[in-house]
Amino acid sequence: SVLAQCMKDGGSQGECEGRAVRIANAKAKGTAESTDVSFSMPILEASILDKDKGIYDLTLIKEGSTEDKKRYYPRTTLERAVSLFEGAQAFVDHPSKSEMKERPERSVRDLIGYYESAQVSETSDGVKLKAKLITSDAQAWIRPILNMAVTNPKLCGSSIHADGTVTPKAKDGMDLVESIDSVFSVDIVTK
Repeated sequence: SVLAQCMKDGGSQGECEGRAVRIANAKAKGTAESTDVSFSMPILEASILDKDKGIYDLTLIKEGSTEDKKRYYPRTTLERAVSLFEGAQAFVDHPSKSEMKERPERSVRDLIGYYESAQVSETSDGVKLKAKLITSDAQAWIRPILNMAVTNPKLCGSSIHADGTVTPKAKDGMDLVESIDSVFSVDIVTK
């Protein structure tokens, strides 16, 4: 069922087979589970690369625990996921559960851009997965909000909508994100 759903969602045969095998193996061992590994964070680490064209450099995930201490993202997970963020879509807001059921592909009206130049880098502040957000001229209304969020991180944040493999309570009582297997989008959200 995992293979069929992945293919239906637009994944390649190889990518989907690999994901299905990893999930089957994890379930057989009883150690991990496939789950939504969506991750939200304020736009605390962002810079404006081109204000007129709407290009932003964003930190998408940091190595370590999430602010709520529920999940832990190891460096190896970030490194293996880099290619999944290349070309990932950016929407405004996450879809509701009913919207995901009725229109899982999302609406082009909510599409504000895409991500490129994804990379993992080590800084004095830790290991981070970063990418450039390229916003669409057709959705230029989002740029003033993003510009404000660079200086006021409480205004909005970025939120990854993804699936992956998680081992419950495996890292100091936190769920250990073993892998990010598919990235649906990285959306701009309020919380």
